Formats: sequence, C-alpha cells, structure tokens
Amino acid sequence: MRSGVPEAPDDYAAIQAGFAAWVRDPRSAPAPAGVEPRRLAVYRELVFDNVESFMSNCYPVARALLGETRWHVLLEDWLREHRATTVSFPRLPQEFARWLAARGTADLPPWFAELVTYEWLELEVSFDESELEGIAIDADVDCERGAPVLNPTVRLGAYRWPVHRLGPGHVPETAPETPTYLAVLRTRSDAVTFMTLTPATARLVELVATAPERAGSALVAEVARELGADPATLAAAGAAMLDDLLKGEVLLGARRLSSASD
Repeated sequence: MRSGVPEAPDDYAAIQAGFAAWVRDPRSAPAPAGVEPRRLAVYRELVFDNVESFMSNCYPVARALLGETRWHVLLEDWLREHRATTVSFPRLPQEFARWLAARGTADLPPWFAELVTYEWLELEVSFDESELEGIAIDADVDCERGAPVLNPTVRLGAYRWPVHRLGPGHVPETAPETPTYLAVLRTRSDAVTFMTLTPATARLVELVATAPERAGSALVAEVARELGADPATLAAAGAAMLDDLLKGEVLLGARRLSSASD
C-alpha cells in the first residue's frame, strides 16, 4: 500500500486487457470470467453506441451513402483492429480516416475513402483555433503588387470524385475526367466552407503557402511557367484569380513587400 491507497492485484492489467478485448470483439475474444452476460452486453452497447454516434456526427454523408448496416460493420472492424494513438476523442475521426486508408477500400464504394477524407478536412478546419482578425495586412496593397496573405485555416484537397457534391440521390457512376480541387476553410464569420479551385488556382494557393514573401504577380507567373501556359495570357487572368481567392477568404489580403522581395 502507498499513501493509503491499496495496490491493484498483479493480474489487474490482464483483467482490464481481457475485458477491453471482449468489448472490442465479443465474437472472437473470450468473455471475462465471473461477469453476468447481461452486464457485459451493457458495456459493449455503451462503447459501440458512443463510437457510432460520434462517428456518424463526424461523417454524416459517408454514413448516409454507405447505409446503416455496412456502416456498423465498418465501425465494428475499426473497433476490433485499431489501437488509438490519441487521448483526444475529437481526433478519433482522423484515426478512422488513416485506418481506412491503410486497410484499403476494395470492398467499399470507389468514392468512399475520398469522401471520408473530405469530411475530415471540414472537421479539422473547425478545430483550427487560428485567429483571423489579428493577422496583419496592408489595406492599401493589392494581392498582385503585394504578398498575398493566406487564411491559416485553409486545407487543400484534390479528389477524383466530386466529394463536395456527393449525397443521397447524387452519386455518379463513374469519376469525372476532371479532378476536383477544393480549399476548405473557416471564414471571418466563423463559418466552415469550401471553394472549388481550378488546377492553376490550386497551385497558386500552394505557392502562396510556401512563398509568403513573394508578390502575387510573381506567383502567377510561376504557375504559368509550370503549366506551360503563355505568361501574358495567364497574367491577364491572374488578377481575377487572386480576386476570387480574396472574395472566398482563401486569401485575407496582402502585405507590402520588403525591398528584398520580388
């Protein structure tokens, strides 16, 4: 005994492990000895119902499109096979998405993994605590002449399937020829939303993120070079691209360039 607290029996950890194994997989793991089956069933139901409720709230479209039966089977597989690496309950959906990617989705609809990834991005953005109002911008500098300032909550996604449009009654039979590029973000009004992007605009956002001290016009010119487009043609469209990103709050504004920046 230490500090008046009785020590746990030597086999306590083994008892806990056995109980947890049964709760995860009651079909295969032996039930703990000496516990009434009815009471064991209550624990199993509590664990699964909590997991199912939380995951369904996090992945409402994925659950609706997969169907209740297949969704429950998938969650039972996850409970049985996965060992969580986080103590944060809101981060469990991310672990589910990672587990799904490692597990493979050959037995699931071809769009399912991408839809789960997209729904997780929406959650991740909602968890992002970045304060947008305190970010410095220069109101008298535009995004062409100045350095565009990226919204720090932005997450980019590229998908074969139009995941932002999937829903009951709208599931295409084949993936479109053109991929879907999305920026998921939180606006100044605290709304989690998305903006569809072209390949050129998506690349521009990537460059803004990796080169925050370069002028928007220089970044547009680099996109033109990478895509093999005529620089003059893309430069003419560059102002519109930057303006669209600004209106969608993917960009928050611009900062004045230092003398060493282009």
